[in-house]
Order: sequence, then C-alpha cells, then structure tokens
Amino acid sequence: MSIKNELQILWNAYAKAYTLGDAATCGAMFTTDAELHSPYALLRLAETP
Repeated sequence: MSIKNELQILWNAYAKAYTLGDAATCGAMFTTDAELHSPYALLRLAETP
C-alpha cells in the first residue's frame, strides 16, 4: 500500500471522528510531539509581503 493510501485511511478516520465530536479518537491519532502542517502554508508565506 502506498503512503498516500495509508494517509488517506488515517485522514478518513480522523474526519469521521471529528464529525462525530470524538475528541479522544482525534487526539489518539497524534503523538505528544506531533506537528500538523497545513498544505496551504507555502501559499500563505508567498502572500506575505
């Protein structure tokens, strides 16, 4: 299975838990040192004067 497919499965599960208001499940998908990076971050940096 490709990393893209593995991550899609994870994000689908996260979206479902988020929609259900299941904070415990959402939180369990991260480690204590996790970082979440927006795919739009580079666009925002490009817009910064």
